Order: sequence, then structure tokens, then C-alpha cells
Amino acid sequence: MGSMRNSEAPAKTRDGAKSSLGVVLLVSALLVSGAAGCLSDVSLPACVVEGRPCTVEGGAPGDEGGGAAGRDVGARGPGGGDAPVLGGYAPNGAGGQGAEDGGGTAGASTVGAGGESPDPSPLAVLPTQLVQPCASRPYETTLVVSGGQPPYQWELATDATDWQIQTDPMQSARGTLHADVVAPGETTLPIRVQDAAGNMRQIDFTVSARNTCWFAYTALEAGEPRLQLLDPFVEPAAPALLDNNQGVYDFQFSPDGRYLAYRFDADAGASRGRHLALVELDSLHEQVLGLGEDTIAAFSWSPDSSALAVGFTAGGNTYLGAVSLPAPGSHDAPIVRPAVAAVVDSELYWVGNQLVAFQAEILPDPIHPGQVLDNPNHYRHSFFASLGASGFEAPHIGVYNFFPGTVLSPTQSGFFMITAAPPGTTFIPADGVGSPVDHGISQLLSPSGKYSATLDGEQLRIAPAEHGSIYPFPTGHGEACPMLLAWSAGVERLACVADVGNSDGATHHGEVRFFELVLDPNDENNNALTASTLGGFCDDDTSVLTPGSCGADGHTYGYGTAQAAGTARAFSGSGRWFVFARVEVDGSFLYWADLQQKPPQLTHFAFYGAEDTRTRTRFTFSPDERLFAFQRGPQLLVQNVNRSDVFSVMSIHVPVGDACSDDFPNAPNAYCGSSERLAFVQWAPTSKAMAFRADAQLMVADLRLFPGSNNFPLPAIECGQSCSGQFSFQPHFGE
Repeated sequence: MGSMRNSEAPAKTRDGAKSSLGVVLLVSALLVSGAAGCLSDVSLPACVVEGRPCTVEGGAPGDEGGGAAGRDVGARGPGGGDAPVLGGYAPNGAGGQGAEDGGGTAGASTVGAGGESPDPSPLAVLPTQLVQPCASRPYETTLVVSGGQPPYQWELATDATDWQIQTDPMQSARGTLHADVVAPGETTLPIRVQDAAGNMRQIDFTVSARNTCWFAYTALEAGEPRLQLLDPFVEPAAPALLDNNQGVYDFQFSPDGRYLAYRFDADAGASRGRHLALVELDSLHEQVLGLGEDTIAAFSWSPDSSALAVGFTAGGNTYLGAVSLPAPGSHDAPIVRPAVAAVVDSELYWVGNQLVAFQAEILPDPIHPGQVLDNPNHYRHSFFASLGASGFEAPHIGVYNFFPGTVLSPTQSGFFMITAAPPGTTFIPADGVGSPVDHGISQLLSPSGKYSATLDGEQLRIAPAEHGSIYPFPTGHGEACPMLLAWSAGVERLACVADVGNSDGATHHGEVRFFELVLDPNDENNNALTASTLGGFCDDDTSVLTPGSCGADGHTYGYGTAQAAGTARAFSGSGRWFVFARVEVDGSFLYWADLQQKPPQLTHFAFYGAEDTRTRTRFTFSPDERLFAFQRGPQLLVQNVNRSDVFSVMSIHVPVGDACSDDFPNAPNAYCGSSERLAFVQWAPTSKAMAFRADAQLMVADLRLFPGSNNFPLPAIECGQSCSGQFSFQPHFGE
């Protein structure tokens, strides 16, 4: 179990002392963990300007020859320093234990903190790894040399005419590497730098062009909401020139990453845009989708990217239309299908690849089909429409009407309508045959949409979507579940917390419990609900955590229903990891567990001291589940799931946002246990980058060197109600 307190947090620890990130000085910090991606805007360290070697502070020599910690370093490792130092140089000493790759990079050129260099050259070049370029796009980056005697001269020792390197005439320690257009595939670039004394250093960089490179966001520019589409990891980050980039409200990448659609020409009469543009991302070919529209009400991609559903108005009437996209590799043009009459005043939700669901404020007349009644209470109905070869068929209308304040949640076989008022949560089959199923006021829905959960006293009951309360799964194990925490997306696994009385009869402790559906594919009546308790709970009084209590020692967790209320908790995508927080006046306890262990045991613990009383918390895991992001008040951290002492503080100025809710029917999009509904950062699909808002701008972080990061700020002035403010990586970004 993880018993180490996270001693590297920059906030105050419980005893009031300041701890340190251990990020070292100078060029390596500027290039690897700096706040800006453009080195030309940063003053060079004195060692570079004066032409002397830049030293890197490392720990004591280790068993393998010592030396400063390597560039991929997390914490103490065999033969490395004991601080998470970035950018060490020790040719004969092994790098420290790395956070990602199993070991830091051993020294590359000059003498470091341990060992002697067999190479007499005093020159050192940073960075030692380049940001990978984007195929068919321009590229530029800056290299820096230290040591030796200035002035320096840079050259590219290759016949590759597509690439050039130029010496900065004002500061020759800088060399600018650039290409007007990067060719696809892999290229080796041998870079040489020579000083005034004739010392030379050559580094062979290998660059592999990325095929998916786009990052998009909406923001104000010159007072107008616009869409920025760019590669965030190159200098300069030149946005693509879009033909209809004015009054842009929002955008959507197609799930396969081939297209981007955006709504534009918004004004007072069409606050979300009058028209819809489609961009083919390989060629940046753009076209306006001509639907005969006056305004665009909503648009949404099918999961397989074969169709784009569009709700729009024309001539005072409302319609549902479809655009069919060509198959990958085809040169056919998109086809706009005929539209059908449909009242669309919500988002469009796909149920599989053939059905679209939506809701609208309408009250049909049961006596006169096709007509509607006055609707002073603003009741809403659900609809769904099937997509055929010639477009959508006339929409079906749901049986029930709902009070205002509804959320639609699609599944593979239908969709749920969620409301805090009767009829509560209702499953509506999308085949047009089955009848709606009342699930009552469900406490939670599974991310798969197959089940709902409710509490019968303190007993958990889980009901299949198609059966509702008719076919419940009682716990049957005597395990209480008085408070639901979260439901996993990867497996049908539910987390709860319960307060358990202690032997003194006066106090109690909390226990986290997991309930998992074990499904019989051959007999649904043989399905079972298994229960287990997360080991490592503290049996002291949960309501009080003193420095000496078992819940504060890192071996155990102190967490009951009172501590869970209003705090974030989350499963990883596969359901393997579960993380939860306990917020105290002087800081936040983080606990997480690897649920592959049977029975599950607390595996890691960290404590972050408080510097702000706004302790609202949020979690989200990276797609590869190697990292999770944790927001506590205005501070954003990224934590390695396998080591509690390997983490990075990304910012201390992120927007605080609204508190999460434990009342799912009233706030399903802000439920404390639904991390996928509270996305406060965007992860690149490869998990090697993330984006977040900080200091009224967007920050895109390259995390390949985690716990170091190369951060690229983007001007992204928020635009209030005039645009969505969204930001997103292209699917398959970086591949």
C-alpha cells in the first residue's frame, strides 16, 4: 500500500512547511517545464549567455555511477538524484527512475554531478528530444547550446533540403530549426553546433511526422467569436485559414477524425449560427452545407462518422436533415439528404448509427393527430427518428410528457429521459415497438445505459433498462449502500460508501464498497450482484482526522458519507482504478485503488496542503489510465496512478467552476461521481497531451516527459454566451 505522503506538492504541508516540485533551473526547465512553448520569448540563463556549462543539481551519486537525474525522471531511482530533476547530464551515471519509461535519460554530453565524460566537448544542446512535426504543415522550433566560447555556429549536416537551421544573429546560442512543409514519414536530422574555440557537438534528431495534429477551440478574436484550428505544438502555432470563420458558436470533430463541422454566422436573431460548414481535415477543403436553412438548431455526428444529423429552421418551420459522408478513401462529395418536419429545440443524440433522439417543448393533441395544444407549463416530449438511405423518416413521439428540466441519455437500444419530477427516469425503446419503462426517481444510471440504480432504504437495487423496477437485482449480501458514489463505464461496477459503527458504540467509520454485476450470457435470471469492501479503511472516528489517526497515516483511508458529500470521485474508463478525495480545512487527502486486486485494497495515498479555501474537487483519468487530473479549488495537478510521489502541478489559476451535486435526478450533468460529465480538461487520445483553461487562456501541455511538461499557451479569450468556449483535440491526435 502507498504509505508515503506526497512530499513534493508546492502547497503547504500539514506542518506548515513549504515543499518543492524539485524542478531545476535554467534551460532544461525552460524547455521542458516552462510556462511558454516559445523559447524566443524567454531570457536565456546566464550560463548560456556567458558561454559556460549549465549545471544541473542532482542528488548524491548512486550505485550505478551517480550523476544527475535523467530527463524522464520522477523521483529517486537507482543511480540517479533524489529530486525530480529535469535535464541532467552525466554520461557515466545512470539516470534516475523515470515516471513513464522506467528510467531517466542518462547524461548525453557534458560532465554532470557524477562520473567523468569520455567526450571532451564542453558543449551541451537542449532539448534532447523534439516535438514531433505535423505532416504537410510548416514547423519551427528553437535549440539552445551552453558551454564553450561564443559565438556559436549552427548547421544541418544533411542533404535534406526541406529542413534548415539558422543561427540567431542576436544570440548565437540559439538555433532555429524549421521546415516550410514537413514531408510524411520519418526523417533524421543531424544538427551540429560549433563554438569560437572549435569545439563541436552533433546530435542526431529523428522526427516522425504526425498525421493527426489538429486542436480546435472557440474564443473571441477582435471582439468576434471565431474558431481556431491549429497544431498547438509548433512555433508559431499558425491557425488554419477557414473560409467562414465569423460568428462561430461551436464545432464538432467527426469521431473518425476526418472532418470538422462548425456553426457560423451567429447574430442576435440566430445566437448559435445560421449555417453549417464542413472541413475535410486532410486537405482543409471547406464547404457550406446547403440545407435551405435560416438557422441551425443542432447538429451531431453518428458514431461511425457516416452521417451528420442537422436540426434547422426554414421559412418559419423546423426540420431534421441528414448529410451522408463518403467512406474513407472515397473521393465522392458529401450528400445532403431531404429533410423531414421535426421540432428540434435540444441537442441531437444518436442511438447507434441509425436512430437520432431529441426533445422539444410541445404538447400533442391526442384527439387531432398532427396538432398541438397550448402548453403553458412548458412540458417537453421525447422524439426519435430513423435514418434511411434517403434521409430521416418522420419522428416518433414518446408517450409521456415531462416537466421542464430534462436530460436525455442515449443507449444502444433506446434512451432515458431524466427529470427530477414524475415520471422521473423513463427508458424509451428506440425500436418503436416496446413501451416506455418507468424507472422512478433513479439515483444513478450506468454509463452503458443498460441499468439504473436506486436505494431501497440502505439496500442497493439495480434494474435493467428494458425491465425497470419489474426485474430488480437486490443486493442479497447484507451489505448496506446508503450513498452511491460512482458507476464505472468499462464494467458494470458501482461504488458506494457506508458508515459502520465502532465497538465503542459512540463513533463510526466509513467503508467504500463495490457492487458488480456478474452477467450470465445464457440466462438473464442467473445474473448476480457481487459485493466487496475496499480494504484499508480506518476504524477511528471518521469525523475526526488528527495527525496520529489511522486515516491520516497513508496506510488507511478515513472516508464516510459526510466526507463523501459534495466531493469528487471517479472510476477510470476501464473500471480498474477508483479515486476519491477527502477535503479538510488544511488540505485534501487523495486515495486511490487498483481494483484488479482481489479483494480490493487501498493502494495509494497523497496529501495536498491547502492554499485556498475553495476546495471544490474534480477528477478525470487519461485514456490510457496512466495519469489522472485532479482539480482542487484553482489548482490543477496531474498524478501518476502507479506512484504517489510522481505528479505535476499544472496550474494554480484554473477556473473553480460550480460545485458538484450528489442529487443525480436534479443535476445529472454535475453529479459528483460522473467524471465523464464534468470534463474540465481535455485529454489527447494518446494520453500524451492535455488541454485546460488557466489565467484566461488555454494551455496545451505536452506530457511525454511527465512529470515535466512543455506547456503551450494559446490566446483564448472567453466569449460568454456568444460561443461555446469548447476546446478539443482531433480524434487520433498525435498518431
